[in-house]
Amino acid sequence: MVTRKTTRRTVQKPVPPVRIKRTTAKAPLAASPKASLESARDILCEERTRTELATAAVVGIAAAIIEIELLPGILLGMAAMLVPKLFPNLPQVGLPLLKSGIGLGFQAMDKAQRLIADASDRAQDILAEVKADATHARRSKAHATTRA
Repeated sequence: MVTRKTTRRTVQKPVPPVRIKRTTAKAPLAASPKASLESARDILCEERTRTELATAAVVGIAAAIIEIELLPGILLGMAAMLVPKLFPNLPQVGLPLLKSGIGLGFQAMDKAQRLIADASDRAQDILAEVKADATHARRSKAHATTRA
């Protein structure tokens, strides 16, 4: 609520909600490269996108002055900001790819865990054999010295 004081009384007026207009590209993800470039150019020429890019550029320059190591993270953030605008159909295409990628990663992790467990078992067996051989050698040596 915004409070505005008048000479006699305080009047409260509700603040209207801010509506954000979602921008969508005119060309689908699988369109021709020329149409995609035109669509991307249209999106980049929008006032809001230019304002966001200008803000990110100012922050990037400030970060470069303060700490140059922050610059790659800022560039990644700018790219993450532009991807949904340039490719609005990416969630429909990307979700199945993401699911299959996570599934493949899980399978690879499971196989790696089994291989590591097998290698660990073999290493423990070898260590047990070495300890047994060392103990046997000590006992034979001790037995030989007691006889003499």
